[in-house]
Amino acid sequence: MALFFCFGLLIGVFVFLLIVAVLVRLAVWISNKCLGGSGGSGNSGRRSSYEDEWDNDDDDYDRPARRRSGSAIPEPGLFKAMGIAFLWVIVSVVVSLIINEAFGVGVNAGRGGQGNPFGPGAGGRDPILALGASCFQLVFGFLVFAGLFTLLLPTTFPRALLVTVFFYLEYIALIILVVIAVFVFFAAAGGGGGFK
Repeated sequence: MALFFCFGLLIGVFVFLLIVAVLVRLAVWISNKCLGGSGGSGNSGRRSSYEDEWDNDDDDYDRPARRRSGSAIPEPGLFKAMGIAFLWVIVSVVVSLIINEAFGVGVNAGRGGQGNPFGPGAGGRDPILALGASCFQLVFGFLVFAGLFTLLLPTTFPRALLVTVFFYLEYIALIILVVIAVFVFFAAAGGGGGFK
């Protein structure tokens, strides 16, 4: 039974990472389309004399940073995108635990509240602190994910922020679609095929 559970867990993690990897690749593709339309990666046709002189120079100092700032964001392969997704999950969990403990709403905060995490007992969680911790996690997680994109794609930080914005929008849209699908499924199953 434990082996079956572990195998199912591995399959679930793989499917989750695959979905997140597809969202990462889609976010990079949309970002490149936006940057291409605004001249971000579409200026390769026009070259200045300085750029010609740079390309003829034998000195490779700072050439990778210059090249990646003027070209499109490199789209990761599926397995690289899954690796980025895996690192995002690990970093998000660690950051979440640290921030929750710092705000006093971590795993040890609700031990004295008689089973109610927002109860008035000693050690109960404060809902305002919990909301503040969630907002801080969202902002900090956003910046960390943009940093991962900057390092692992590689690209510049402003472009990584654009990719992260599109990723978050896709992620929220996917969650909304899943919630609607589950709601419709249970409403159809429990209501005899229709809403009441």
